[in-house]
Amino acid sequence: MLKILKSSLEDFFTFKILSLVCVPLILNLLLIGSVLYFCATPFYDFILSHTPQWIQDINTNTALWAKVVSFIYSLSVYLILGLGVALLALLCNLFFSLFYTPLIVRYVHNKDFSFIKLNPFGSMWGDTLSFTKDLCIFAALFILCIPLYFIPICGTFIPLILGFFFFKRRTFYDVGSYIMDKTQFDALQSHRFQNSMCALLSFLFSLIPFVSFFLMPLQILIITRYIFDKLHSHTI
Repeated sequence: MLKILKSSLEDFFTFKILSLVCVPLILNLLLIGSVLYFCATPFYDFILSHTPQWIQDINTNTALWAKVVSFIYSLSVYLILGLGVALLALLCNLFFSLFYTPLIVRYVHNKDFSFIKLNPFGSMWGDTLSFTKDLCIFAALFILCIPLYFIPICGTFIPLILGFFFFKRRTFYDVGSYIMDKTQFDALQSHRFQNSMCALLSFLFSLIPFVSFFLMPLQILIITRYIFDKLHSHTI
């Protein structure tokens, strides 16, 4: 996995890959900036207005334990806001990646894996429909879990878990559909642990504040090289 990461970093810092970052980065910053400007304060006020009464009572308590509980709850609120921004950036990055993932796949294929024959079963239209379907499922799960977000600590990890599984599903489908046929892709899904480790390695870059806005090509490179490596080693 470290070899894949090293090769992906080398590819990322080439002019061809860096040039893919510019347009998504600008669009992402404009979108996220607009959302923060118009929605951050109302969202924060909404969370505070639905704070349980016992938490509000604790805020007026001067005991040490009450201050600790109050601090943990306030920290959780800010973490949720931060994670909300990170998830929004992730969704935008995944949508924009639909348009340049085929370019990255061809770049890696021509550079290091030209001996492997591509058998794509995906298309831009099909991937867009699949993205829309998965996004609706993700949004539904995100809304269903809203009551859990008010639980300190727990409410911080649930959006991360949902975001990870959405990221894993989308990146593997988008990249895999441009490399292999459906039978090979189904065989790839059986490598659950290795796939999850690769997806987790890529997903961690989404949690880096601000830098995550332009690291999606690197994340796509990691998944792409991982899948090509699987084909090269004949494990699928």
